[in-house]
Amino acid sequence: MTEARRTAKALEQSEGTLRAVFNNVHSAVFLHGPDGTILDVNDRMLELFGVTRAEARRMSIASDFSGPEADVGHLPEIWRKVMSGKALTFDWKSRRPGDDKLFDVEVHLRRVDLPAGPRILATVMDITDRKQALAALTESEARYRSLFEKGNDCIALIRGGRIVECNQRAEEVLGVPRERILGTPAGGFTPEYQPCGRRSSEMAAEQQTRAAAGENLFFEWRQLRADGSEFDAEVSLSLVDPGPPALLQAIMRDISERKQALAAITESEARYRTLARNFPNGTVLLFDTEMRFLLAGGLGLEALGLKPEDIVGRTPGEFFPPDMAPRVEEVFRQALAGQTSLSELAFADRFYEVRTVPVTGAGGRITGGMAVSQDISARKRLEEQLRHQALHDPLTGLANRTLCLDRIRQAVERSRRRPGYNFAVIFVDLDRFKLVNDSMGHKFGDTLLVETGSRLLECVRDLDTVARLGGDEFVLVLEELEAPRRAIQVVRRVREVLGREFQLGQRVVQLTASIGVVVDTRHYRAPEDVLQNANLAMHRAKEMGRDRFKVFTNRMLDAAVHRLNLESGLQRALAESQLFLVFQPIVRLGRDYGLYGFEALVRWRHPDRGVVGPSEFIPIAEESGLIVELGLWVLRAACRTFAQWLGSVREASELTLSVNLSGRQFAQADLVNSIRRVLQETGMPANQLKLEITETALMENASRAAERLQALRDLGIRLSVDDFGTGYSNMIYLQQLPLDLLKIDLSFIQKMDVNRENVEIVKAIISLAHTLGLEVVAEGVERSRHHEILGLLDCEFGQGYLYSPPLAEPDARTFIREFRDRPLPA
Repeated sequence: MTEARRTAKALEQSEGTLRAVFNNVHSAVFLHGPDGTILDVNDRMLELFGVTRAEARRMSIASDFSGPEADVGHLPEIWRKVMSGKALTFDWKSRRPGDDKLFDVEVHLRRVDLPAGPRILATVMDITDRKQALAALTESEARYRSLFEKGNDCIALIRGGRIVECNQRAEEVLGVPRERILGTPAGGFTPEYQPCGRRSSEMAAEQQTRAAAGENLFFEWRQLRADGSEFDAEVSLSLVDPGPPALLQAIMRDISERKQALAAITESEARYRTLARNFPNGTVLLFDTEMRFLLAGGLGLEALGLKPEDIVGRTPGEFFPPDMAPRVEEVFRQALAGQTSLSELAFADRFYEVRTVPVTGAGGRITGGMAVSQDISARKRLEEQLRHQALHDPLTGLANRTLCLDRIRQAVERSRRRPGYNFAVIFVDLDRFKLVNDSMGHKFGDTLLVETGSRLLECVRDLDTVARLGGDEFVLVLEELEAPRRAIQVVRRVREVLGREFQLGQRVVQLTASIGVVVDTRHYRAPEDVLQNANLAMHRAKEMGRDRFKVFTNRMLDAAVHRLNLESGLQRALAESQLFLVFQPIVRLGRDYGLYGFEALVRWRHPDRGVVGPSEFIPIAEESGLIVELGLWVLRAACRTFAQWLGSVREASELTLSVNLSGRQFAQADLVNSIRRVLQETGMPANQLKLEITETALMENASRAAERLQALRDLGIRLSVDDFGTGYSNMIYLQQLPLDLLKIDLSFIQKMDVNRENVEIVKAIISLAHTLGLEVVAEGVERSRHHEILGLLDCEFGQGYLYSPPLAEPDARTFIREFRDRPLPA
């Protein structure tokens, strides 16, 4: 083969290689004549603008590819500048021919000298996604402060011509501490003159003025380090806030090594010069059919601390870690097989999107491949952060409800596939946590929840899950249990760790929890059912008192359905007048034996079940909050009935009416005003109304209770402590409250004739009450011996079946008229 033929073949192969590179880069590339006429384009341009190569050559940048916002009148001036040797980079509003929809592109213009003469090489990159991403990042600047500080580029904020903020990378690159950088004029860490011959200070001022006017600048700059050495930098200067004064952002990258590498590539391989200079946002790797790297370039190398010579001449197996090399070779093989691929690869704690394409030579023969990568680590970190936020509680870092249900779902599926698989769900609700929040503040409460989550993690293995559902509710999902009883051991551990004192700062708190457990998980299909039943068991434990745990049974579910039906029915009962009152007499004991008054009691005439007693529906009303509406209905109906008696029954003129107030009613802020309105509406005399409140409700907040009781007493109402002996039984607190009567719970009264100890208890209560100036009502008087003992103990009033059961309104009216003719209980 002659030397001429060998040279021609080499040129043909070189041309094929360059054409493959030209066609397969990420960016769209135009080759223009000196007047801007389109001479050639690459394949990426055809993909981006949706035209054929022949169509592209007949079209004009000004009329076919530019949006109405683009200043096309400056294009001739731009061509002249580039042809004079000036490289330009700017953003442009572009469109596809025949389509009015605009998109943003970044344009790099550079003169290239080809054998046919000087030409203009235009590299166009669709930056729509980048612009949208930058806008999103600007809105969430506070969240991504760490990206600002830990970025690979030097970042500075400039206001009024001086640096007001910079990141850690700026300190490292300049070798100057931040305190010396802040307040320094922008452009201060530069030599007196730039390579172009102009003063650095003048150029810096000019660039700031242009950026403040809204122009995005991208230029090279000469910088100084603290040791006096100079280096080349690539600077992006843009407007962040128009001010005044304007706030500018400068992003600077040390490109000294890149410049040196590019210079070396230019000297050793002239045919790759244009390609290497036009990859500012990625890394380019060329490899042969043996997967040996022929060329490495791009800023991505700098981010990894690599140089081209670290890669060129090596194969993936020689360069990449052993666990990564096979994946890279698999991707490269697709290019060598003539296929274009887009893959994601992880390398050096970074993530890359890699596009590989075949490189062809003479006759279309594949001579190697090209891989162009882009660092997508920031996007991956954002996706991971969003994924974590979607599945974890922001306060404690534990799994949230979504992740908890997913773990239960996986456990349910495993239990269906594996007959011997056991798992359990434990539902933990802190007792009286609301009181901690209200008394010590939500910040303290949050700290307590975080510590609770940490302690619960001590109780489980790594394969288990601890979740916070919200508030003070936590869930433990225990997997791979050797036996269901293991869950009970974990419950005991939970109670133990939560039972230890919480030392938070100067405060010490003791906590207990109500716990529900589901251990028989064989028949479940939906994770929501498992969680619901654990919650049911927890509520059953809480009903039994604090610091308890219960294991779920189907009976609990039946009870919950029954309670739900009762609650729904009770709402209808209030709306459809299914409720009615009965009245139980209260008598005066001792020598002045006589009728003292009545206690109004509510009953429910259920359309299907008949009369439902209060012991069944009052707890439902309390739990659901209906008790407030129900209590107000009872008060209004009782006062209206009693006012009618006063107008029609002469013997009722001195009687009293007792009505119960629930704890929820008593806690209502507008309680006093509500009762005042009822008295006005019904005509009920306040001095004949007696309100009965449980001691538990009074002791929940003794200071607030005192104020509310005094306001009721100011209306003229008499006040009684109901069911005394079943709650706090704290006489010191009772002494501080404006009360008139004390009602002894029937559990003490009914055993007086069989248990001497109960007589002594009742005697002590009566004595204490009299010491406090309170009269005493004994409820549950059913036998004559009860009546006799109470008389001997100087108890003022009695109530019970010995005197009369609760009476319907007509019977109560008759009872009032005929009471004087009734004999004393025998």
